[in-house]
Amino acid sequence: MDPDSEIHNNFRIDMNLLSVDRESPIINSAKKATKVCRGRYRVAVKQLLEGSTAVPTPEAMQMFRRQIAVLPIVNHENVVKFVGASFQNMTLIAEFMMRGSLKNLLTKRQPEHMLDLQTVVGFALDTAQAMKYLHANNMTHRDLQASNLLLSVDGKHLKLANFGLDEKVPGAQSIRNDVQSFGRVLFDMIPNCVELIVKYQLRSQPAYDAYTMALLKANSGNLISFASSCMSANSDGEPDFTKIIAFLSRLSDELQAAMHGE
Repeated sequence: MDPDSEIHNNFRIDMNLLSVDRESPIINSAKKATKVCRGRYRVAVKQLLEGSTAVPTPEAMQMFRRQIAVLPIVNHENVVKFVGASFQNMTLIAEFMMRGSLKNLLTKRQPEHMLDLQTVVGFALDTAQAMKYLHANNMTHRDLQASNLLLSVDGKHLKLANFGLDEKVPGAQSIRNDVQSFGRVLFDMIPNCVELIVKYQLRSQPAYDAYTMALLKANSGNLISFASSCMSANSDGEPDFTKIIAFLSRLSDELQAAMHGE
C-alpha cells in the first residue's frame, strides 16, 4: 500500500515533480530534526534532516500522521498556509513567504528597515492572533521565535510558520512556554522602534509633534513592561493570548488616534 494514500487527494504531493533547494534552507531548526527549504514553484519544503535517521521511528511517523491530519484544516490569515505532503522523507509543503523572516528584518540596521511603534504593535497583534488560534484548536508551537515569523508580501503583516510537530493536546507548561516566547519576540522588536524614536528626536524638524513623541516614548515603556510580564508568565500561562490581544488592541487604537490628531 502506498503510504501517501493516507494523505487526502487535495494535499498529496508527487515528490518527483518537486525540486528542493537543500543547500540554502529557509529555516534550519536546532530544536527539531527538520529544515525548511525553497521549492521551485515558490513553496516552502519541510523535511527531516538528511541522514538524521535512515528509517523514521514509530514516534516520528505518528507525529507526521498527526500533522497531515491537522494541518489541512488549519486556516488563519496569520498562519502560513499548508499546501501538501508526502511520506517520502516525511515532507510538508507550505506557501513560500518571499520576504523572509522577522529575524532577518531585525538584523538589518538601515533606516528603511527599522520598525516604528505602530508596526511593532501590529506585528505583535498578528503573532498573538495566530497563537490564540492555535491554542483554541488545542495546538501549541513551542518554538515561537522571530525566525518562525514570516513577512507578508507587502511587509506589513506576519505569518506563523514551522509548527505542528508537537502534541495535539497542549499542557499548561506548553502554553506558558508559548506566552514566554511571545514576550521574548516582542522584547526583541522594541529596541528597533525605540532607536527610531530617538532618531526622530535628533532631527531638526521632528516627524512627530511633542505630544505624539511623548506618547510614543511612554507606550514604548509600557510595551517593555508588558513584554516582561509575558516572559515571566505564571504557571497558568497568564497573561493568556486573549488578554495579550486586548492590551495590544487598546495600544494600537491609542497610537492610531494620536497619529491622526484625535
